Amino acid sequence: MEKRTFERVPVKLSARLVYNEVSYPGVVVNLSNKGVFISTRLRVPEGSVVQIDMPLRDKVLFAPFQVKRNMSSPDFREYNELNGLGCEVMNVTSCFEEYIESIKTTH
Repeated sequence: MEKRTFERVPVKLSARLVYNEVSYPGVVVNLSNKGVFISTRLRVPEGSVVQIDMPLRDKVLFAPFQVKRNMSSPDFREYNELNGLGCEVMNVTSCFEEYIESIKTTH
C-alpha cells in the first residue's frame, strides 16, 4: 500500500482550469500540501502543465500545476474522485499553504 507524504483533505471547491488558452470547469475534491485532485472532463497527457484558478476563502489562487495522473470512469456523470486529474503544484504560494493548514485543523 502506498503511503502518502502529505495528508489529503476532502473539499468541494469550484475551479477553472486553463490548458492551451482554453478554460474548462472543474471541482477540486481533495488537496494536500503538494497538490490537488480536480474532477473535470478535461484529459491531458501526464506531465502537461495546467493553470488552476480556485477560491481559497478570501483569496483566489491562480497557479501552474503539473498533471501527474489521469483518472476517468467510462461514463462521466458527476464531479467526483473517479474522474479528473491529480496535479502537483509547481509554485507553492503562502496563501495555498495557509489555506491547507487552516482546513486541516477543521477536519
